[in-house]
Amino acid sequence: MQVQGGSLQTERSLSGPNSQEALDRIAAVRASISRSKNRILQLEASLNKSGNKIAGLQKMVANLKQSVEEKEQLVAELSTRVDTLTTQVAGLQTEVQDNQVTIEDKRREIATIYYAVGSKKDLTESGVVVAKGGVLGVGKTLKPTGQFNENSFVALDTDQQTVVPISSAKAQVISAQPPSSYELVPVEGKLELRIIDPKEFRKVKQLVIVTA
Repeated sequence: MQVQGGSLQTERSLSGPNSQEALDRIAAVRASISRSKNRILQLEASLNKSGNKIAGLQKMVANLKQSVEEKEQLVAELSTRVDTLTTQVAGLQTEVQDNQVTIEDKRREIATIYYAVGSKKDLTESGVVVAKGGVLGVGKTLKPTGQFNENSFVALDTDQQTVVPISSAKAQVISAQPPSSYELVPVEGKLELRIIDPKEFRKVKQLVIVTA
């Protein structure tokens, strides 16, 4: 009788970095262990039945037992590798999720502007605009103060929304957005500001619209 061996080295060499491959290999090695143990039982039964110490059978049993021990060790190594890979994958998934959150936060920060729409009186009282210049109170020009009060402004993600509604038929943009980056369009007796070029438009973070 001759033991059909030689598979252990192959099984070791195939234990790659992929956790699913390792799990598949563990299953294959365990099946091989089970077959070897069954063969050992059969051989030992033959030895007991014959009552003779047949050297060839004893050597075969010893080889099979050694093979089983080595394969069980391989299973333990592969199981440890799977655990390690699982931990690494979980860590990478967490890192990817954190990076995605960071990227989204940065994208939103870049894309978001803040707008205030209202009459001269309302915007002046809220500190959004101030009248400057002129002589003896005549000919003053409204200018944004540059102050930011979150209660006076509305956030707008220009990647997601490109229209600012205006509840008036007359309005003027007094902030410094490039005129080519937007247009004022009449809609059903009112106006709305449509952003044509978001990248240029949002270079100025505060949009101030004065209604008449």
